[in-house]
Amino acid sequence: MWTESNMSFIQSLAVFGMGFCVVFLILIILALAIMVFSRIFSTKESAGQTPAEEKKEDDILAVLIAAVSEEVNLPIDRFRITGFREI
Repeated sequence: MWTESNMSFIQSLAVFGMGFCVVFLILIILALAIMVFSRIFSTKESAGQTPAEEKKEDDILAVLIAAVSEEVNLPIDRFRITGFREI
């Protein structure tokens, strides 16, 4: 079918269509695989915080302390943040 040195417009549309279908078929397969693997490897949330959540909270607190310290021009041992909430 494609043995000539030049393709006709119809042949080029056919090649385009096949390539387009292959790309989106693979994307759909990848999306389905991600959904299946996420359900297989998902863990049920526990009542307490996980170590990753605690580390994230500690990182946020460190950034807040640094920002407040810079803004009020005080060393970090001169004030204390007692709590924070996401807005």
